Amino acid sequence: MNKQSGFTLIELVVVIIILGILAATAAPKFMNLSADAYTSTLQGVKISMQGASALVNSKAIVKGNQNIGFGLTNTVNLDNNEVLIQYGYPIATAMAGLIELDVDDYATVTIGNSLVVYPKALATPTSITADCIVYYVVPSGENIKPTIEVTPCI
Repeated sequence: MNKQSGFTLIELVVVIIILGILAATAAPKFMNLSADAYTSTLQGVKISMQGASALVNSKAIVKGNQNIGFGLTNTVNLDNNEVLIQYGYPIATAMAGLIELDVDDYATVTIGNSLVVYPKALATPTSITADCIVYYVVPSGENIKPTIEVTPCI
């Protein structure tokens, strides 16, 4: 007895249809990986900003000038560099010098009293409400911490 086994044409068509349905439902999950990657990297930049601002604030408390507003003489020394501070935290332009960024992929822009970090692949943001940025807002008074937030990438 010679018995041949294999799949019928209908079985193959059903398997192809099922694979197509699975691909159609799974593909959108992988389409936006670059936005997720940008958002994750910006979360890392946020943590770096938080660490830098805490370090500068600690130095300001030791020096005793944490309750003074902006002034060209209101500084702390960090790694032999004078960092301009306002109410114990670095001003926006000083924060740009405290964080390390991959300059090929990310850029900074100062908007008012804020520092904004954004991916160079996207347009330069014009406000801190833009998508796909991390922003640092200098405190506006005594005993106020700076605002450091990430707006997710879409």
